[in-house]
Amino acid sequence: NYFNPENEAAAELIKALYQSYIRELLAMSGDDVIAGVMEEGEDPQLMIDITVRETGLGRESAEYLLLDNLYREFFDSRFDRAGVASVTAWFIENGVSDRIRGIASSLHYLMRGVLPGGELPGFRLKGSDGEYYSQESFTGSHLLLVFLDTRSFITWPEMELLKKNITPYIDYIEVVAVLCDPDFNRAQALMKERGYNWLMLDASSEYGLQSAYNTRPLPLFVLAGPEYKVVSRPAPWPSENLFNLIGTTLQPYLLNDVGNRTPAAR
Repeated sequence: NYFNPENEAAAELIKALYQSYIRELLAMSGDDVIAGVMEEGEDPQLMIDITVRETGLGRESAEYLLLDNLYREFFDSRFDRAGVASVTAWFIENGVSDRIRGIASSLHYLMRGVLPGGELPGFRLKGSDGEYYSQESFTGSHLLLVFLDTRSFITWPEMELLKKNITPYIDYIEVVAVLCDPDFNRAQALMKERGYNWLMLDASSEYGLQSAYNTRPLPLFVLAGPEYKVVSRPAPWPSENLFNLIGTTLQPYLLNDVGNRTPAAR
C-alpha cells in the first residue's frame, strides 16, 4: 500500500485523485451496492470491499477516501444528508483504525450541526460594536447568519434582496453579517456605506470557523432557532427560497405575536 493516510501529502493526493469517487462509481456501474449505501443508508462494508478492489488501495486508505467523499457529498446534497451522516457514523464504530474512527467522529460532528435540529458550530467573534459574540449570545432569538465577502459580485444582489424582503420579519429574527473579507474594517465601512445596519462580526482570520460552516461558495445563509438549533444550513439564497423558509419558521410568531421571544443577550 503506497498510500498512507497518516502522511499529509499522501492524504491530499488521495483526496485529489478520488474527489468524486463514489459518484463516479455509481454512475459507471449503477451498482446496487453503492446505491443501497448512498440512497438507503445500508451497511457500507461491501462498498469498502469494492473500493479496495477497484483502487488497489489498502483498507485504511480506502476508508479514508470514502470518508472524504461522504463529507463532500453531504455538503453537495446529491444524496439524502441524514443517510450520508448515518453512513459516516458507521465508521465511528467500525472503522479499521483509530485514525479512521477519529476522522469519522469529527466529520459526523460537523454533519450533525448542519442537519435540522443540530447545534450551530461554536464561534467567538468580535463585533462591529467592539463586543465579542458567540452562538450563546443569541439564545432565545431566531437567528440568520449571513456569511459574505464584499469583494464578490454575487454578494450585493443577494444582500439587496435580503435587506428589501426581511422587513416583515425583522422583529422576530436577528440578522448577523459574518464578514469573511481579509480586511474587516474596509468591509464593515462598505456595508455601512450601502445602508446595512446589522450587527457585523469579524471572521477575517477565522479559517477554522469558515471550514466548520463550509462557507464556499459565499454568500452563505444559516438559519437557526432559539437555543441556537439549526433550522437550515445552508439556507436558500434570497434569490431562491429563503423568505418562504423564514416565513414558515416564524409563522407561529407572526400569527400569535404573544411576546414569547427573548431578546438576544448582549
